[in-house]
Amino acid sequence: MVRTPLALALSWLLVGCPGPPASPPDAGQVALDSGLGCGEGPACLSPQQCIDDACIALCDEDLDCIQPMICEDARCAPPQCDSPSDCNDPQVCEAGRCVEPRALACARDGDCPQGHRCRDQVCQQEACRIHAECEATERCAPGGFCLPRPNPELGLVFERRFAEGVTDHRAAEPSGMTGGYGFGAGLFDLDRDGDLDLYLGDRRREGTPTDDAMILENQSYTGRLHFVPRPELLEPNAAEYPSAFGIDVEGDGFHELLRLGDGSVLLERFQPQRETTDLIQALPEAHPGRSCFAGAAVAEDIDHDGRLDLWIGCQLSERVMAELTSMLMQQGGDPYQPLIGATFVRCAPDEVCSHRRQPFGEPYDPCGAFRNSSGPPQEETCDSEPTPVGDIRQRFRLAPMQNLAFRQQPDGQFLPFAEHELLPLYDDGSALGLGGLDVNDDGLPDLLVANDSLMGIGALVVEGEGEVIYVSDEGPNKAVRFDAQGRAIQRGEDLGLDLPMVDGFPLFAWGIVVDDFNRDGRDDVYLAQGSLPPPPGIDTIVWSLHYDALLLQQEDGPFLEASAEVGLSAHGSDDSLNPRHAYSSRGAAKVDLDSDGYLEILTMAYEGLPRIHSEVPTLQVHPPRCTLIPKPSLVPSFGTGYAIKATDGTTWRRWDLQGQLRLGASPYILSPYSSGRLRFPSGAILSFDCEGRQGPEVIEEPTDWIKLRRSNGRLEFQFQAPWLAGGIPGRLHVAVRNEGGVARSFRITPDGRRFPVAVRADDRAVMAQIDGRWVPRWLEIPSQ
Repeated sequence: MVRTPLALALSWLLVGCPGPPASPPDAGQVALDSGLGCGEGPACLSPQQCIDDACIALCDEDLDCIQPMICEDARCAPPQCDSPSDCNDPQVCEAGRCVEPRALACARDGDCPQGHRCRDQVCQQEACRIHAECEATERCAPGGFCLPRPNPELGLVFERRFAEGVTDHRAAEPSGMTGGYGFGAGLFDLDRDGDLDLYLGDRRREGTPTDDAMILENQSYTGRLHFVPRPELLEPNAAEYPSAFGIDVEGDGFHELLRLGDGSVLLERFQPQRETTDLIQALPEAHPGRSCFAGAAVAEDIDHDGRLDLWIGCQLSERVMAELTSMLMQQGGDPYQPLIGATFVRCAPDEVCSHRRQPFGEPYDPCGAFRNSSGPPQEETCDSEPTPVGDIRQRFRLAPMQNLAFRQQPDGQFLPFAEHELLPLYDDGSALGLGGLDVNDDGLPDLLVANDSLMGIGALVVEGEGEVIYVSDEGPNKAVRFDAQGRAIQRGEDLGLDLPMVDGFPLFAWGIVVDDFNRDGRDDVYLAQGSLPPPPGIDTIVWSLHYDALLLQQEDGPFLEASAEVGLSAHGSDDSLNPRHAYSSRGAAKVDLDSDGYLEILTMAYEGLPRIHSEVPTLQVHPPRCTLIPKPSLVPSFGTGYAIKATDGTTWRRWDLQGQLRLGASPYILSPYSSGRLRFPSGAILSFDCEGRQGPEVIEEPTDWIKLRRSNGRLEFQFQAPWLAGGIPGRLHVAVRNEGGVARSFRITPDGRRFPVAVRADDRAVMAQIDGRWVPRWLEIPSQ
């Protein structure tokens, strides 16, 4: 029989005063247990005293008693408890006593046990974990307590959120000539658990405290941000990797990570085993791309073979700027005007070209007075008109900044595309943002490139005008539509989206996030802004003149600008960690980090700390936003090429296109609609219904909605596509590619529900165009 200390103490008390132990020789007089009370018989053993005819041990503290007795009212008594189960909730067993739990001191939520939050530096039990645990007019605040829901005039409000390991991650821009692009992050699913983990980049300046790059596993739950550092996942590296972009190479849900740095693009694999590959090492030794400072990326099936490939954007670095300065001096000081960016529209499958270039327009400031300046600008250069953009292949090229592209091989390795294959590789500007968007809606993915001074890219639907491409800039931002001839039509000023200047200084805009933020059915824009270090002679007040803005689309008239009115934090030195200048935002991304159905905006910076603003539930009740996890089968993608539409909607929204400086955006779709339709990059359309919940909802594209059969020298298409009228195309064109890579295209006349295609002996692949939109995938022609 096992006896606990509590049971032993009780039995000891019940038998009265214990008898003395056996006496050693010469021990002196010993009192014997004769069954008499201590008043009649022998004296009690020290430290006991005879009280009320019983031997009682007196005490001042627990140490005066024989264990496990405790000191109660100056007398030794049995303990009240031996384990927590001996006490009534919420009491705990501490030193033999049932006591109320003591408040634990804390500095942050992570210091507290499960179900507790840190408030006023003390761990306190949560009153709520989800909004439904509060009254209908209340919401569950980040501290785990119920607060009244606000009723903001503009329909929405944000609040700052803080998460250990994330919002205290420090970075500092190095000294010397840099692009001033700051540090970024990357969202990806490390462990295939449906939430997004986070990579935070590093940027270091000698003598300034900074943190190493880090992967943080997302262990947040509804209403609480909680990230666990995983330092063992990254090998120590003296080089800086300020940014990262996710990719799912095998399409298995375990994401890989692209870490981008100066002369390095690391592909980090975590499953089935840890592996690191530097893609830059696949370039020839003399290739100028070995000097690429990679800072932007898009994962896309460039060659339409069913495997994800990579676009990599190269940016200014200290060594590239030194090379540029030397080259300009040799050319007699002529200003260098790189291509400022464009849409590279994909050529049709039967054309011999790869892309056609459609410029966004000319730069606001061709001389770049504020850009990358180490001295005062040259007035004669600044007053001159920008040089017209000519043939891209004839322009002066700074080879280390030309973009890169890598083709995925059947074994999962990545090798560079040949330069002559792809026109966007001739772009020698500092590619701050790359975006994937089918601009002309022909089904083929196009590439959007934002070069310095252009910084970020978004796409939004403007009521009465249709979709416009929004490009952040130094000075007036661009809102561009393309006419039938591919010419850019500037709409920024008329729409109130330009935000050109404040107090005579041009505003620098960077990150762009598009969503229906106030849930009124119209697209809105979050714009991250922040200055570059001003050249000598320019007042440093330009830092604090910048602010992050929310641009709300109005039913009539231009967009309405708001900042502090919707809870966006002002730019100050508390977040920049530098008393010499205010905070300066860079890339931005939206995501539901704690799966509560309300979005967070993650904003990175020139230096200092990342910032998180969370959407606050208001009295204007809306269903929670729903996270959709698409699983493509025919055309692979990672966060680009998708479109969503509300159940009763008429217009597709294509908000997710990457487009950020040094920040890999979410590969998942954060839908403001609880139900609707999702269009895949292949054109497949599936309905979703989150049933008023926040998800995530996994939406899988059917694997066999296009089938090929071949017999008697004839190829036949078969379709199982319920989203098409009758389940089959109304119009079908095909492109057929032969063994030599030459393609031809023609229209197919259906035979009932069959679509026969005459093929030749040397034909190897076919691509379908359904009702005017290509399915961007070369399908292998089956053998006889």
